[in-house]
Amino acid sequence: RELPVPPGFAGRSVYLIDKPDSTQSQIRMGGLGPPRTDPDYTKVSVANTIFGGGFTSRLVEEIRVNRSLSYGVSSRFYPLVRGGAFLISTFTKNATTLETIEAALGVMGRFREEGPTPEEMDRARRYLKGTFAISHQTPGSLAEALADIAFFGLPRDYYDTYLDRLAGVSGADIRRVSARFPYDDMVILVLGQASAVSKDLEALGPVTLLPLVDR
Repeated sequence: RELPVPPGFAGRSVYLIDKPDSTQSQIRMGGLGPPRTDPDYTKVSVANTIFGGGFTSRLVEEIRVNRSLSYGVSSRFYPLVRGGAFLISTFTKNATTLETIEAALGVMGRFREEGPTPEEMDRARRYLKGTFAISHQTPGSLAEALADIAFFGLPRDYYDTYLDRLAGVSGADIRRVSARFPYDDMVILVLGQASAVSKDLEALGPVTLLPLVDR
């Protein structure tokens, strides 16, 4: 049967899971993304590589290199049959929780406004070209690619033409699809010490406090 498209988010929602003994905050920021069959999916992949999908990404440069807020930060689109998801993952000290979230939002906002540089475009294409070759070398990985074609209903030559599509992605394409990053409509989830971070998080909007459930 036809699966429904997931409903969208309206505005930003902030949730805090209280872990009283935590000295760090685990941060997840997410929203909706495109489905696997979206015509812009390759372009979105390039955009995310520049934004937060690689070790030389803008998120890493700002949050890890420039500000030393976290050892690790990344973003990823999770494409599904109907719709998809987008997620930023990072962690930081309690005292810098709000700064880290605002830094990530700032990077996203600037990327949507400015678009990529030619150097970023070249780096992203080379990175994705290299990972494509590495990830399709074994019988198992080839079987997985064929399964993706069947499961998502992709064209039979999808992977045969991937490198051509990748080479054809332009800076103008990335500026256009950067609007797919859910800057305004996003769920922000923090797992941390509520007594240390809840007041700061109120700068982002009303905070919903949730208990930590140990399963």
